[in-house]
Amino acid sequence: MMTASSPSNGVQNTPDSLAYSPVNTSPQTPSVMNRISRNPKIIVLLSVLLLMLAILCSLIVVLVLESTKAPYQGQCVGSHRSPTATLTYGNEDLSMRMYLAVKDQYQNVSLIMSALSLGSLMAMASLGAQEPTTSELRNAMSLPCSEDLLIRAYQTLNENFHSDENVTLTMVQRIFLNNAYTIRESFRAKAASAFDAILVNMDFGPGLEARDQINRLIAVQTNQKISDLLAPGSIQAHTKLVMVNAVYFKGRWALAFDPINTQLLDFFPEDVYPGQKVHFMRSEDTYAIGRVPGLDARLLKLPYAGGRLAMYLVLPNKSDPLSVIEENMPGHLNLLNLDGYLENRLVAISLPKFQIELRMDLVPAMINLGASGMFHPGSANFSGISRSQIHVDQVVQKAFIEVNEDGTEAAAATGANFRAIEAEVPEPFDCNRPFLFLIKDLTTGVTIFFGRYMSP
Repeated sequence: MMTASSPSNGVQNTPDSLAYSPVNTSPQTPSVMNRISRNPKIIVLLSVLLLMLAILCSLIVVLVLESTKAPYQGQCVGSHRSPTATLTYGNEDLSMRMYLAVKDQYQNVSLIMSALSLGSLMAMASLGAQEPTTSELRNAMSLPCSEDLLIRAYQTLNENFHSDENVTLTMVQRIFLNNAYTIRESFRAKAASAFDAILVNMDFGPGLEARDQINRLIAVQTNQKISDLLAPGSIQAHTKLVMVNAVYFKGRWALAFDPINTQLLDFFPEDVYPGQKVHFMRSEDTYAIGRVPGLDARLLKLPYAGGRLAMYLVLPNKSDPLSVIEENMPGHLNLLNLDGYLENRLVAISLPKFQIELRMDLVPAMINLGASGMFHPGSANFSGISRSQIHVDQVVQKAFIEVNEDGTEAAAATGANFRAIEAEVPEPFDCNRPFLFLIKDLTTGVTIFFGRYMSP
């Protein structure tokens, strides 16, 4: 125990640190804390500043946590991004996960799929969903977390998704409704506002070819390139409504391939010998090309005329088959920044002409992605669409793509502006084996198509 006593002369002891301090004989002024405590305005201002600092710190934590999360894991996208950025981020996440889910379902065949198409259709369905189906759809499809942001994001997309003199780009979304069935006006209005979705009433009764009517309408909207979207037996008497989405694309190259250079050469599918004869388009010009760290593959960008869209080719090196590249993509290929891998170089490219048309049953892929409850009558909740209890019976997508030499005079002239010096040795990029391709909208950043070419 320690005690202290006062000296008999009445002078108070001080701690050692203050024992030799000079005596301050000037009048004592109030401390800073005393002045603050006596001024209510300062107290209010400090309280506001502290609250703003707390909110900013919370936002920083959210941003850091989201930026470091594992890629391509599937969850709804938060509202701290702009509508376009929210849609792009979710689209790239869904594109990768959907491709991985579909590739095993359709093995050893050329593939084309559109996560943008599937995401748009499911986003429209989510406008009529209630919990738990709402959260299931938003997470599985990487949709915006809030309905308001979802509507604004797709409104922005629709403003940019259109054809012009260089490309044909069509995405149609329709709701076909059984005459004996009604939907809520609130759902119809939101679907029309966000997706330009048109409601078409028709009779789904027996003996009436509702399927043929729907297929004809879709064919007209896609310049006759997408026909028979719905297979025989798709519509039954108990079907209440059908939501469809169809995508069609055809573009002209910015740097056209001269048909004179097209040659019949060997294409080598995996585990197939000898090769198969295919017409290859050939060109030597300046392209953006690069390597993806962690993938034994190279990446090439082929811009379309007008600069709005581009095709990206992922070509495995000869040491690895395409299947190895597909398995390693999620951890190494950043779909949000493909241009970050590239630099302009003189390239001698050889690319097969190809056309792919594929109709896909996406129910297995949807279940794989985490949206299983919507297919079961006991767990699906679409009470925002109708008072009746309904569930999803099928999800179908059909897509078409054609790649050939087509170009324009303006595109050919533009190509001359990018030609490298003659002394440079061109880097070969020979697509004579299975490869991946993506078509991206460079304005919004979304991936429209993701596919692979396996064989003629």
